[in-house]
Amino acid sequence: GVDSGICNKLLLGGVGAGKSYWNMAECVLLAMMNPGSVGAVVSPTYDQAINVLLPLWEEMTDALARAGYPLVRRWLGSMSEAHLVCGGRVLFRSHSRVDRLRGLTLSWAALDETESSTNPTYVWDVIAGRLRDPHANVLQCHATTTPQGLRGVPAIFIQGRQAARAMKGKAQKAEELRRWYTVRAHSTTNKHLPPGYIDSLRATYS
Repeated sequence: GVDSGICNKLLLGGVGAGKSYWNMAECVLLAMMNPGSVGAVVSPTYDQAINVLLPLWEEMTDALARAGYPLVRRWLGSMSEAHLVCGGRVLFRSHSRVDRLRGLTLSWAALDETESSTNPTYVWDVIAGRLRDPHANVLQCHATTTPQGLRGVPAIFIQGRQAARAMKGKAQKAEELRRWYTVRAHSTTNKHLPPGYIDSLRATYS
């Protein structure tokens, strides 16, 4: 079981920085590290969950299967969830239906483009309250966003890291900072973008 609390991760990234790909890579790792558990992928809209994130999830899990390490047993389209070989499940949901996760016990969750929500802190709080699986090896909530100022979920991470820095014990401070892990990624750091993409961003964005 988990003895060090929930790990929170936040990727602040520019347009095209690879946020969704990182998001799904984390989900695949968490599904493998928590056999038999339930995880949730929560996106601003159902369309984005199914047409953006799900294909990335399938790309990675199909590659695992081809290598001889199958993770997904079947995709249940009527429920929008993947049933895993290990007995666990991965639910694909939207921000607007986050309340339907109440009552569930999750070991991990992924929030995509949090600041696209009308109330990102509410979505975060609902999800954080579901991370309570006593059998989980890793309890984690991770999020991605292109921030619109230091509000919403980025503000939650700022508060968490400020509280960690105020701790007196060096080891305790370091541990708490790791529980509020943040990283920034610029659009220009993604070397897999097509030619001319960055130039088109420069021409249309401030």
